Amino acid sequence: SKVRTPVLVLASEEDGLIPSPAAANELTRRLLGARVRRLPGAGHAPLLEAAIDLDAILLTEGVPDALPEPRLRDFVSDFKLPPPAMRRQVQERQLEPLRRAFSPRFFCTLPSGMRLPGLAAVPTGAAPAPGGEVPLVRERPVLFVANHGQPGVADIPLLVERLLEDKGIVARALAHPVAFGGGNTGLRAPSEMQL
Repeated sequence: SKVRTPVLVLASEEDGLIPSPAAANELTRRLLGARVRRLPGAGHAPLLEAAIDLDAILLTEGVPDALPEPRLRDFVSDFKLPPPAMRRQVQERQLEPLRRAFSPRFFCTLPSGMRLPGLAAVPTGAAPAPGGEVPLVRERPVLFVANHGQPGVADIPLLVERLLEDKGIVARALAHPVAFGGGNTGLRAPSEMQL
């Protein structure tokens, strides 16, 4: 077995649907380092039974102490760009129908106020190589502010694609806290804000 995480197998001794003790023994045979904790009197759904206290079982068995320290994920430095074949598949299956439906046109504005078609005024990362690999050269951070059109957010994936393919920029979204916090963020509704 390649499982390296400590495993505690819980086996209900009174399970009327499956032979839990036998299945638990088989699991511990296959998972190196696994151990069994039998639950006397427990049926098929032991975690729904009042007599079973999962917290107490885990603490008694030392499970929290056996687990490795969690490594916090850094969504910026840990980011790996999907391989070109996977990006092409997404482009063909998901983005091409959006492109046909919305026919997006992108424009940017120079510091002088002159508008240009495309993304010419956006600072560059690096253009993709002929094989589709995008070198993620970061000259400096860029805050790219854009607004989606009337159809909703359907055009944003197309903009993200253009930034990657044309400019070598991997865009990451900053979303309104309401999208993540269930709405109770202490923020006022747009109608209450002074614009």
